[in-house]
Amino acid sequence: MKIKQFFKDYHWTAIVETLVILIFTVLPTIAGVFAGIINSETILYSKFYKSGEILLYSVSLLSGAYLVYNKFKVRASDWRRLLSMIIMIALLILALLYALIIVSPRPNLPVIKYISFSFFIIATALFYHSQLLSNKPTPDIGAQRNEESNNIANALT
Repeated sequence: MKIKQFFKDYHWTAIVETLVILIFTVLPTIAGVFAGIINSETILYSKFYKSGEILLYSVSLLSGAYLVYNKFKVRASDWRRLLSMIIMIALLILALLYALIIVSPRPNLPVIKYISFSFFIIATALFYHSQLLSNKPTPDIGAQRNEESNNIANALT
């Protein structure tokens, strides 16, 4: 099966939009890496998660996903409402973790590394899913009703 057949057009749109947002979201880190390369400095990747940057990137992606899930929920029992609540809890946890990293005199770097990258991967997946939801075409109910009316009118004549 070809990849193009497997993915629908809105999948490609969601992938491209997610990649563009990801690039712009992590642009400060990319710029920092390039600046280090240009200045021939040793790049310590731990400084990027030690400062809480990766957690802030996760917050950025999750807040965008939250807005989409919150917009597209249909009723209180909708599964998107559950995702919205999970994202809100994750945002609170990320805010607390960021505050702890900032005030801690000696943060535990291995734990911060795993938590930061785990949240970033989860946030990216949820953001991509929200882009799928946002870009998925919705049926044109008015056109369907018109077609049904025309079919009935044609059958009666």
